[in-house]
Amino acid sequence: MIEAGNPNAFDEALEVSASDLVRFEASRSQAASVLSTMPRRDAEKAVIDTILGKRSVSGTAGSKSLWLLDDAFLSYTSADGEAAMADIAMDLASRFELLDPGTSLSVFFARDAHGQPNRLLIIEARAAMRDIFENSKALLKARIYASAMAEHITTVREVSYYSIADIGDEFHADLKRTGFNAIFSRQEPVLYRDFLVGKSDDVPLHFFILAPAALLTMIQARLAR
Repeated sequence: MIEAGNPNAFDEALEVSASDLVRFEASRSQAASVLSTMPRRDAEKAVIDTILGKRSVSGTAGSKSLWLLDDAFLSYTSADGEAAMADIAMDLASRFELLDPGTSLSVFFARDAHGQPNRLLIIEARAAMRDIFENSKALLKARIYASAMAEHITTVREVSYYSIADIGDEFHADLKRTGFNAIFSRQEPVLYRDFLVGKSDDVPLHFFILAPAALLTMIQARLAR
């Protein structure tokens, strides 16, 4: 631990940062190497399991692999380590029927300067759905779940939600008609839209929908930078 008021604190902080950077670059290199040797279908499953915290392709597991999605998630921690938050997450997921046999759900969070959870990351991976009505219902349940999480954890000021699933061309087209934007790649787009959730509709929800193939392509592009 680096002590406040220590005259050498800045130098110590730089040493810690340098050490973290070395580990980060090693993880990036390892992840790129592992994914490059896998058949594509296996690699798609591997990256999903990694960001859900079930395995690792980067030498680090759980929340330590969230940088594969975005560097902004480097400071996030799994809710599994916080009993109260984990109970809220699972109780609400059960209430809104998100935990069917074909769905995996993981919740992560970052803290504010007072140690309170202020940003949530929810990652949902579900089985492919080709029926537009089933997809619409799943999307609605996910949004209501995100809103309920923001209501129950009152210090939360921002939520990001990644829904990973093959959704079919019909629902893909309908999402674009209803305000979702296709970003990242024309061939394997990520669909994105902002909402406002929470009790007073004042918490931004950044909602992403992407197929496993798009997730893998996005991560490989990040690793190649």
